[in-house]
Amino acid sequence: MAGPSRKIAPAPPPEVTYAINLAWKETLEGAHAKAHERLKQTWEQEHRFPEVAWSAALIAARAGDTSASYAWVELAVRHTD
Repeated sequence: MAGPSRKIAPAPPPEVTYAINLAWKETLEGAHAKAHERLKQTWEQEHRFPEVAWSAALIAARAGDTSASYAWVELAVRHTD
C-alpha cells in the first residue's frame, strides 16, 4: 500500500552546509553575533533553506534575541514545504 505522494525538499548545497557548520562553531566559541550575521547573509544570498532559518533561530535564541529567534522560526516554517 503506497502512502500519499510527498515532495522531498532538496538538501542545501555544500556551501550552505558549510556556512551552517561554521556558524555553529562560532556559536560554540561565544561569537553569537558573528554566527547570526553569517546565517543572515547566507539567507540574503537566496539560500532559502529551512536548515538556515532553524539554525539562525537557535543561534539568535542563544544570543538572547528572542524577537529575531521568533522571526527566524516563522521563516523556517514557511520554507519547510
